[in-house]
Order: sequence, then C-alpha cells, then structure tokens
Amino acid sequence: MNKVGCVFDGKKYNIGEQFEGPKFWYTCTDSGSKIVGCMYESHRLQDGDHFTKDDRMFSCKVNGDQTDFIPFACIQKGDNGASIERRVGCSWVEGRGSEAYEYTCKDNGNNNVQKVQQQCVYRSSLGVFKLQPGCVTLAESIAVGCLQDSSSGNLRIETYGADKIDRLPGLRRC
Repeated sequence: MNKVGCVFDGKKYNIGEQFEGPKFWYTCTDSGSKIVGCMYESHRLQDGDHFTKDDRMFSCKVNGDQTDFIPFACIQKGDNGASIERRVGCSWVEGRGSEAYEYTCKDNGNNNVQKVQQQCVYRSSLGVFKLQPGCVTLAESIAVGCLQDSSSGNLRIETYGADKIDRLPGLRRC
C-alpha cells in the first residue's frame, strides 16, 4: 500500500498540499503531515521569521515536533514613534522632555522576555541625571527623586523644592 494523502481536522489533503492549523502550517508528505512553519494572525511564517506582539519580538522556530514561538527581543518606542528592536541584555533610554527612563530587555525564563525599567533619567540644562529607585539629587534649583510605585512597580520622577532634599520620606541622597 502506498500513502496518497493526509487527514487533518477531518479534512483530506493530497501529498504535496499545504494546509493550516491553528498554530502551525503543514505540508502533506508520503510519511505524513510535516510542520513547515508557524501561524500568527492568519499569516504563514517560515522557520526563523519574526513578529511583534505586546512590546516583544518572537521568532518562529521549527524543530520537528518541538516547534514554538521563541521570544528574543523587546521593543523600544523611538521619539518619532518607530519601533526599535532591543535584544536580551540591551539597555536604552526612552522618554521625552526632562523625564525619561532607562530600560533593559530581560529574559525572565519560561520562554518570556520583558522590558524592565531600571532607573529614572532627568534631563536639565545642567546635563543628564540618572537616578536609581529611592534616590534624590539636586538638579538646577530643585530636588529630583526617582520613586517606585508599590502596586505597579513602575518608576516615576518627582520634583521638590531644593530645601526639602534631606526631608523626603522614602528617598535618600545619591
């Protein structure tokens, strides 16, 4: 007996035909269905093709039956609105005007990467001040603090009168 086709989700396919499943697309071969690539939003991706989702970049990896989407980079939002690929381990500054933040793309394990705020960046006529969370410094005639929100974990920049620099709860001079 010779094999003349494949069956997938109740449908018959001839040898050489390609068809789509919910996560992958296949070619029918004389030895059965073979995964060719990944499906993402109704698009066929080849092995190694990339796509962006939720400020992360993924690659379609086909390795026999171990096929999956592999996250490999984070997305930086440029000042002009463009997206810039940042690989795991890269750091960059993002933000406009006097307030910005330094981010790092981190591998969190479990097939996940995340864009993480590292420190606050305050720009003034005296230069650029980088502040770790919990720190305050003098910039021009004001005190600038980098606070971490306890519920969201996000950083934010707060400014105060310079005379209050040594009396700010939760902030230390750095």
